[in-house]
Amino acid sequence: MRRRVGLAGVLLLLSLLVIVYEGVSLSIRHAPSPDTYYSQWGSTEYDVLHYDLNLTVDVNTNHLSGIATIEAAARNRLSTFALDLRGLSVSAVTVNDQPAEYHRDEAKLWITPASAVEAADPFTTRVTYSGNPTYFYSESDPSVAIGWIRYRDGIVVLGEPDGAAGWFPSNNHPSDKAAYTFHLTVPNTYNTIINGVLLDSRADASTITTTWQMDEPMATYLVSLVIAPYQVKTALADGIPLHFHYPDYLADTARQEITRAQAMIPFFSQMFGPYPFESYGGVILDANAASDKNIRSDWQTMYGLETQGYTLFFKDGELDENLAVHELAHQWFGNSVSLTDWHDIWLKEGFAQYAEWLWEEHVNGPTTLRDKLLAPGFYDDFLATYENNPPGNPPRNALYNASVYVRGAMTLHALRLKVGDEKFFRLVRTYVEQFRYANASTRDFIRLAEQVASEDLSGFFDTWLYSTQLPGLSELGLE
Repeated sequence: MRRRVGLAGVLLLLSLLVIVYEGVSLSIRHAPSPDTYYSQWGSTEYDVLHYDLNLTVDVNTNHLSGIATIEAAARNRLSTFALDLRGLSVSAVTVNDQPAEYHRDEAKLWITPASAVEAADPFTTRVTYSGNPTYFYSESDPSVAIGWIRYRDGIVVLGEPDGAAGWFPSNNHPSDKAAYTFHLTVPNTYNTIINGVLLDSRADASTITTTWQMDEPMATYLVSLVIAPYQVKTALADGIPLHFHYPDYLADTARQEITRAQAMIPFFSQMFGPYPFESYGGVILDANAASDKNIRSDWQTMYGLETQGYTLFFKDGELDENLAVHELAHQWFGNSVSLTDWHDIWLKEGFAQYAEWLWEEHVNGPTTLRDKLLAPGFYDDFLATYENNPPGNPPRNALYNASVYVRGAMTLHALRLKVGDEKFFRLVRTYVEQFRYANASTRDFIRLAEQVASEDLSGFFDTWLYSTQLPGLSELGLE
């Protein structure tokens, strides 16, 4: 995710059970811990393997009717369990085809199956629900609306970090990744864009139904949906299919983003390892087009949002090149290699920020990064604003603050200078390969860095990630 910031100048564990679903091997691992900051999000008592979402949306009335079929496996014996769901009315729940009791508690749907599910057993939950979904404000950042947003041209859904609960029942823990199938029925004057590969499209006199499949494991925060009468441009980048969707009046922006992707995907595939998904694309959105005037300013503070396999680009003026780099880099860092815990958000945002700097080095020469860090006011302004906010310990109500981006990237650059280019880029490629389609923590990254560097780096990471005092420029090889 890339947002404006207030800083001047800153623009596995062993498997317990393996189940194969449609040819994709998904494993139940030892239960993760509840999230450090948001323990009420998600559950660690089961592992979702596959979501099948059958959704019908009347765009004019903003009404959603859904049937969510969730295949999972229990980590513990389940006499009662919970899914995350906000607002929407539930009319029926079954577990293993047997009616189940249920009740609501704020943003939770509590389910009591007719018979308890035993530990390590697979089970299927089906939830029938409906209503008028809306946006809300996450406690991780109360300044930006997420969830289901009415839009001048239709609907856009923002998932990160806990927006999924606003439109489908889910396990909103970042470490619970699953495969997805989507069946979407909307008025036939609209197109749907969602994660995965389009398998089928069928229209009748009034509606169009599309079926999409995301085989690679995906965290709930990376699921997004756009319903709008958009055009699409297709191309190839290093053999990867590109699909960019846009309203007619933003066609030039779509062409520009395709050109950028065609240059960037080969570069980062060489830098980080092969592009991890079957396709890439984007949806170009007008940042001033939210139907509710109260959230338009929120849209204007967020330039881009990564989702798995594509990016939501919010156009408020010109989309700069760094935005395209940042969101593309998230396909490796955040999407393929996902977070284990939101406390470690620097691990994806710091990498995406550093990818911007690597691209600038590639385009403008090896002194570019040095010049950026030495630019008048850059370091002093950052120090004055974020010195007491280390990236490894961000505030729980300001998760997306500038420190996790900029000081996170500084941490990576300081590591590169400390161990040298050969070891640093070998570390990055090994990290991406080892945790491909899985989850990683800061501890995982440090452990791997020490293995590759063949030295103890605990003091280094303590200083850069957790100290309230920002290291001096000399730590970055600068005077």
